[in-house]
Amino acid sequence: MLAIVKKYINFLEKHSIFCLFIALSIIFISIPFILKLEIKPSFQDILPDNHSSVNNIKKLTEKYGGEGFFIVGLQNAKKKHLIEFSEKINVMSKSYSTISYVFHRVDFDFFEKNFMMYLDLADLEEVEKRISQQVANLNPLYVDLYNRSPSPFTIDDIIAKYDVNNYNRYLMDENEKILICLLKPSGSPNNIAFSQQLTKDIDEIIHSIKSEKPEFKPIEVQYGGLYYEIFIDNIEILNNIYYLSLLSIIITTIVLLLYYRRFKSLVIILFPLIIGILFNFALAQVIIGNLNMLTGFLSGILIGLGLDFGIHIYSRYLLEKQSHPWKEALALSLVNTGVASLGGALTTAAAFYGITISKFKGFTEFGIIAGNGILLTSFSIILFFPLVIVIYERLSHLPGFKIKGTLNQFSYKKKTGGFYKKFRFNFTYIKVFFLFVMGFSVYFAMQVRYENDFSKIKGKSASLRTFTHTTEAILGLSVKPIIIMSSNLEVIDELTETYTKNINDNTFQMMIACQSIQSFIPKDQDKKLAIIKKLKTTYQSYNKKIDAEINNPLFISLIRSSFKSKKITIDELPQEIRDQFISKDGKTFFLIVHGKRHIYRYIPKLQILQNEIESVKHLNGQFQAAGITYILTSIQKMIQEETPSILITTLLCVFFTILILFRKLKDIFIIFFTLSFGLLMMFGFMGFASIRFNLLNMIAMPIILGIGVDGVIHICHRLNEFKGNASHSIMDQIVQVILLSSFTTAIGLVTLSLASYTGLQSIGVVTLIGLISTLISSLFFLPAFLNWFYSEKKSK
Repeated sequence: MLAIVKKYINFLEKHSIFCLFIALSIIFISIPFILKLEIKPSFQDILPDNHSSVNNIKKLTEKYGGEGFFIVGLQNAKKKHLIEFSEKINVMSKSYSTISYVFHRVDFDFFEKNFMMYLDLADLEEVEKRISQQVANLNPLYVDLYNRSPSPFTIDDIIAKYDVNNYNRYLMDENEKILICLLKPSGSPNNIAFSQQLTKDIDEIIHSIKSEKPEFKPIEVQYGGLYYEIFIDNIEILNNIYYLSLLSIIITTIVLLLYYRRFKSLVIILFPLIIGILFNFALAQVIIGNLNMLTGFLSGILIGLGLDFGIHIYSRYLLEKQSHPWKEALALSLVNTGVASLGGALTTAAAFYGITISKFKGFTEFGIIAGNGILLTSFSIILFFPLVIVIYERLSHLPGFKIKGTLNQFSYKKKTGGFYKKFRFNFTYIKVFFLFVMGFSVYFAMQVRYENDFSKIKGKSASLRTFTHTTEAILGLSVKPIIIMSSNLEVIDELTETYTKNINDNTFQMMIACQSIQSFIPKDQDKKLAIIKKLKTTYQSYNKKIDAEINNPLFISLIRSSFKSKKITIDELPQEIRDQFISKDGKTFFLIVHGKRHIYRYIPKLQILQNEIESVKHLNGQFQAAGITYILTSIQKMIQEETPSILITTLLCVFFTILILFRKLKDIFIIFFTLSFGLLMMFGFMGFASIRFNLLNMIAMPIILGIGVDGVIHICHRLNEFKGNASHSIMDQIVQVILLSSFTTAIGLVTLSLASYTGLQSIGVVTLIGLISTLISSLFFLPAFLNWFYSEKKSK
């Protein structure tokens, strides 16, 4: 191996310009592909493209424009100004392709004309009965054989059922201080480009209207609803990914500068790393085409992990250069530490590749990009690190070309201080402390829970939910419905009837309302028309007296307007109603299902709602249900089903990779003992600090397995290199490098834990806890047990 490496170094020395050209070519070829790499931050994009919930969302977007509304709330003005403002929004929205329609008022003209058709048949019969009885009392020829005094006439109890005295044409609160406009977008909320254009169009409409009249300027406008919340979340995720990745790079660069105190060290370490990372993301664009909310932050993690390899090899090179010529030192570094780094890379990559068996696209794409990234960065460092050293050494010896400070001048002179030698007499106490930590960790690890409250993994949009809740309180319904689609109207009708019956009977726990086009077609129309005809005849003879008895002008007006009613069909319903429940091509019908308010925060409650939707077993397969709720529950279901098999596969991949690399049960035991105890401490701390797993931070587990195993692999490799002699002296030599490499890895995790989007933040927090735990296990507890495996004979 040493001879091959020396030949490679000689080749680089002879053809350094050509090799540098190849390295730079890789960078320039990668950049165009990276510029095409799009980040898709929505939850829909981490599910398989052929998943039923994703296909249903796509179909819904095509037929209906997506579920939910973009809510515009108007307040802080007189009622007439709010109404005028909303009407202008309705008119202006028709000229924008991003908005299908605006629902801000109910077309009561239609319902007024057909008021009695929408009364329950029993109520209509009772109205007719009471009026007929009163008319009989008014008839002078009527004789009561029992000489009873006529009971006072009233239909107030029936009027109260329909609240006809207090209805408001516009979607306003009880105090008429807030007016709600529900704008139905024509595209999907998961399409960032569409959402940006939609928000821009609505802003343009609002600003245009405000500039028309002075009375409009003080009107306070608020946005809310599913579309706006998802838009804000997606933008926040993108900003977190971009800015936190940049922050990670800046902090890492500063740390390296402070440690090595030479700018040239940055070039030596970062140049090969940059090649590997750029090529990896270019390859990701070719293989996958885009990044998602899980893979988007990988740049920070890959920089940290890639720096591990560079730091280990570079530090070893500085150490070897104190006693060997630079070529010999470079060759020894590549053969010894380079092989260990490559072994660590293979093991870490194996951990990431282990999760590619998942059907969950979020895990699969993460495994592919992370696994490829680890291998490409490690190979890049192995191949191009010696190139940078060769070029540097050649330039430093050229006549007339001076470089201030050579590598000899800042060689590895930092003293380790014999940390482990000083603490050797305390190893017995450390073992006792180990037992205490194990008991503590086991107890609290059993208390780790899964977070079912989806609102706790969201970001700035959480503040928007207050206004969304206000809207729901005004409407009495959730504005985040589930949409059921079917090309068979009879299926929709049967579902509507069944769901309504179960809602009225309180059979359902989570569903509180449902509406379809059939909800607006009155039942028993023939019977109602017969009663209306009879009432009309009665009114023609006794209208003034009946009106005086009823003494309710509004109700009288509604009754009289209903005399012209005829049988109501779908085609006669107002267009605004048909738009809500029938597709543009008229071939697909929709049923809108509303759950209890706030249940969209809790995934178990959403699953109950979905079970209620699918409770009509004989119709399953004849309709499709779509909505963000199905996306969330599908993600949780896939994670719960696949996490055990993924962890087992990942552990097996790591095990067999370590077995191939070390081929000794002793080393395998040391590595897995150290890693397992680190994970146990991580779970214990999470339980103690009440930190929960959630939809997003479950991805931390394979990351921790990959990162946690790297340091202990370097320890085992160094111990085997010196045949286990003076194990604690060897630990003193390597502890500084492991701490530095772990620190650079932690930088990416720390910056991620600063994310404003709590889902991404939780990934950083959990992974950081895992890194620290495995680091403590490797550098604090493992040395106390090394005498069980290695002798303490001093080596030369």
